[in-house]
Amino acid sequence: MNYLNKTSICFLKDIKKLKCLSENKKVIMVRMLLAEYYGNADSKVEFENIEEIRKTNRLLNELYDIVEGTQPWIESISVCGMSEYYTDSEFRYGCYPWHLNELAYSKIGKMIQEKYHG
Repeated sequence: MNYLNKTSICFLKDIKKLKCLSENKKVIMVRMLLAEYYGNADSKVEFENIEEIRKTNRLLNELYDIVEGTQPWIESISVCGMSEYYTDSEFRYGCYPWHLNELAYSKIGKMIQEKYHG
């Protein structure tokens, strides 16, 4: 059994727990990925470990696809192609691919609100 199969089995068990806990509430999954770039609105640079980031993002997308394909009650939001999707090089918690920037977080928040209320 490969890594993705082992991970997806654990992931789906957690999803089943989530379904029990959420009862009739709307569940929204944001397809978050690691940022490939850091910088600011005017200038962005690729992270040095870009291939590792892309490999992780491929795995994340496969897991998200599994959830979407097996759990139709979960609504999803994709951030793919969002121009604001980069790590702020001056972000207060550090310049790491798992952080973004205030504009990206704000836009994602609005997308969640629209999905929830729309």
